[in-house]
Amino acid sequence: MSTDGNGDRLNRRLRAISSGAAAPAAFGLKKAPPRKSDKRTGERKPAFRVGKIVYSGRNEVACVIKDYSQTGARIVLETGQALPPTVRLVVSQSGLRRDAEVIWQDGREVGIAFAETSG
Repeated sequence: MSTDGNGDRLNRRLRAISSGAAAPAAFGLKKAPPRKSDKRTGERKPAFRVGKIVYSGRNEVACVIKDYSQTGARIVLETGQALPPTVRLVVSQSGLRRDAEVIWQDGREVGIAFAETSG
């Protein structure tokens, strides 16, 4: 992980999230609205891994994966820009690369569903 200003800021956020000391509001996040029905098919597991979302070929934004399952993940973006309908989640540390559909976005918090086949 880099030690530049952005890397340091992301590391502080990751430590705060994983320690449970930071509420979503501490990062300017809103709580996702309650879902009428939970359509997840897999059990979610906590992750707290650093990754990035890549979209439109070259655009990317750093993120923290809060939890995941075989079918999707809940992530927190470093910045609050709106994502396009399809993205790729990349976790360099593990080599993970998964194409995904953005299911919901509330500020920097995003729910994604993994595509059936990813390369």
